[in-house]
Amino acid sequence: MAGAMLASAGQLPSLAALAALYAGIVVSDWALFGLGRLAAWLPWARRRIGEKNLAHGRRLLSDNITGALISARLVPWLLFPIFCACGFLGVSFGRFALVNAVIALVYAGLLFWALLFFDSLLLSHLQGWGWAVAALLILGLLLLKRRLARRGQK
Repeated sequence: MAGAMLASAGQLPSLAALAALYAGIVVSDWALFGLGRLAAWLPWARRRIGEKNLAHGRRLLSDNITGALISARLVPWLLFPIFCACGFLGVSFGRFALVNAVIALVYAGLLFWALLFFDSLLLSHLQGWGWAVAALLILGLLLLKRRLARRGQK
């Protein structure tokens, strides 16, 4: 978000901000994959999961790696377990990296340009008040999320 804000204010070139966002997403995804690959070397972890579950997980990921990675990107809290599972279950890194790079490019591009548009709209129409309005919107969304989470617990 900060890169989009800086780009809309003219403090940073848009493509540089987008490239930094994309690189950060891809590198962190690869790190999660690597974490899963490292965990696969732990015999106690493999025993705890069990060979039957490992085989089932491999089958699920090999049949639909694209769907799994899209779901991981869109559904909160799925990214960490799915990306680590890809490494743990021995999904080819090349396949993971290629599919993930394409999905991340679409995701980062949409997110960045939407934020850039929103930020430039705030800055051009609300000038100095744009930041306050953005902060209030974010606060409102966080409060709404918290309220919905509490309602779901009842």
